[in-house]
Amino acid sequence: MNNENVSFRIGGMHCASCAANIERKLKKVSGVSDAAVNYGAEVAHITYDPTSCKKQTLADVVSSLGYIPHLHDSEVEAERDMEQTLATLRKKVAIGATLVLPLLAGAMLHVPILDNPWVQLILATPVQFWIGRSFYQSAWSGLKNRVADMDTLVVMGTSVAYGYSVMALVLATLSARAPSDLYFESSAVVIVLVLLGKYLEMRAKGKTGEAIRKLLDLSAKSATVLKNGRPVTVPLAEIVVGDIILVKPGEKIPTDGTITKGETSVDESMITGESLPVEKQVGDIVVGATVNIGGAIEFSVSHVGEDTVLASIVKLVREAQGSRAQIERLADKVSAYFVPIVLVLAALTFLVWFPIAGVQPALIRMVAVLVVACPCALGLATPTSIIVATGRAAHLGILIKNAETLEAASKVKHVLFDKTGTLTEGIPSVQAKLFIGNDIKGTESIVKAIEERSAHPLATAIAKGLSGSKENVVTVKDIPGMGVIAKVNKDVVLIGSATLLAREKVLESRELTAQSKVWGEKGWTIIYVAQNGVDVGRLAVSDTVRQESAATIGAVKALGIVPVMVTGDAQQVADIVAREVGITSVEAGVLPEGKEAIVQKYQAGGVAMVGDGINDAPALAAATVGIAMGGGTDVAIASSGITLLRSDITLVPVVFRLARVTLRNIQENLIWAFGYNIVLIPVAMGVFYPVWHLQLSPMLAGAAMAFSSVSVVTNALRLRKVKV
Repeated sequence: MNNENVSFRIGGMHCASCAANIERKLKKVSGVSDAAVNYGAEVAHITYDPTSCKKQTLADVVSSLGYIPHLHDSEVEAERDMEQTLATLRKKVAIGATLVLPLLAGAMLHVPILDNPWVQLILATPVQFWIGRSFYQSAWSGLKNRVADMDTLVVMGTSVAYGYSVMALVLATLSARAPSDLYFESSAVVIVLVLLGKYLEMRAKGKTGEAIRKLLDLSAKSATVLKNGRPVTVPLAEIVVGDIILVKPGEKIPTDGTITKGETSVDESMITGESLPVEKQVGDIVVGATVNIGGAIEFSVSHVGEDTVLASIVKLVREAQGSRAQIERLADKVSAYFVPIVLVLAALTFLVWFPIAGVQPALIRMVAVLVVACPCALGLATPTSIIVATGRAAHLGILIKNAETLEAASKVKHVLFDKTGTLTEGIPSVQAKLFIGNDIKGTESIVKAIEERSAHPLATAIAKGLSGSKENVVTVKDIPGMGVIAKVNKDVVLIGSATLLAREKVLESRELTAQSKVWGEKGWTIIYVAQNGVDVGRLAVSDTVRQESAATIGAVKALGIVPVMVTGDAQQVADIVAREVGITSVEAGVLPEGKEAIVQKYQAGGVAMVGDGINDAPALAAATVGIAMGGGTDVAIASSGITLLRSDITLVPVVFRLARVTLRNIQENLIWAFGYNIVLIPVAMGVFYPVWHLQLSPMLAGAAMAFSSVSVVTNALRLRKVKV
């Protein structure tokens, strides 16, 4: 069975119970192997078999529950829908407040005319059934599907208060007496306050998606395409692979491609977070949405639309924001049973207080319980923090695949660093050189010329590290495993290992041998040079340690995480690099296939693996948290849970710090959400009234419920500015 994944937005959800109800229904659909509905992100992620289930079927299931599936929405359409929903809510809140204020003035201040019960009925009715219409629609849908959610509580609470008031007014009128206490203002105020809470919550949630919007805003809107040598401006949507694009200085690069003409420097900070411009020349790759700040260039388009780097980043961030952390399962379990428990508690409240205080106090307390117990804050506690954190990470140049990875990163005890390409530059270079004889400059120039012609892996590095003019290289012969023998003009030159010199019976110079020993103790690779049978030179070649490696290791240690270096190098070479960067735990002589076993060795405490190559992929996948350097291979990036968009090792401790503050933020939200319900439900039930005369009116209950949801979202938004 070849399963496919589909994600789409769902409109009309009011609380975590809504998401749980949709999720349960989707999981029952034939062909669906898994479904997760994220209330905070308002997104459904579904894994299904396309041969037995269609996307439209999934959308129809969501529609049958009374919610709105946006199966084919673009980000722009989603943004527009959000704005329309906010505008509608804003309008209803304004009209509701206009009707509620006279109700309060009449009921509480006894303003003439407004305290007339029939005037109150006229003012309260449109609030109950027009302003509160969405609550009734959602509750009815839930009733049809035998589920209860937040809207069920609101509808039951306000309907009881409103219905009791209507009944009392009619009976009093029929008996020609003044009606006793009425609760039109209570039901109306609760509806308006809950709606106001939803408006504030949605507006705050809108800010959590700011990272996605900023990424989308980076895109150029048009491009200059060269057609028959002439520049033509076309919309971005009309660009196709193979087009030649002209980008002038100061313009945004419209899409991904490869430079065919010109040299420039490009500001890639919006994609990678790297502040320094990157030099580009013919053959280099350019990425859409970056800015050309140097000269004019032409490039051939390689990717368009959903295949571009920017689109991939947006997709990964969106998927991460819609994913779930382990800690969220607790909230999900509580939410699933919460509403039924609240209904039982509300009924119990009425039954207990009715014989003690009469119908009216019992009724008011029951309504307060129904209203104050909304589980919105509980449902928002985790996803809002995840949304903000993954967005913040993307802005910093860190792509986090899902919430579970972010949560796992907060608990890591060991982090394994691959040496080559991670702690080091991954590119060998000449660290030192020494030539002797009558023509030192001439010898260096000859060696440079030979290495420029050689196919040896170190040849390019050696050639770059030497100076000299062009020489007449006649022949170059590679000696596998030893080096090269070349003829330059009339000279025969050997470049390679000590074994090559011994084979050719060249006696080693004492001066050069002494220097070789010093360099060898540093872990450098020694290259021998002989000319016409005489030992004339030494070169020391080594991979360079990244300048930022030592500071990064120090930052990791400061977090209480133990850094471990993993390398295939010999122990002596590995120890030298480890000492330089501040690592005391070294796993040396590890073959590529052995890295996974090293990961398993440290797995018990939670282990992260940082790497960049194909041979790191199994270890990255096996680690609790795999972190791929952005300059690494596609295989390594695909195997990791976290990708650093630029090859900047200093982002590694940032990952752990962000993960920790996010988990702490989630815990704060959950404590608030649980604490709010644990404290206020007993208050609403009147548990503390006999001793302290402490009680909660339905109006205050509605205000408290709205404040709870908004406070959780506001706390999550702090992650946008927290220092990491």
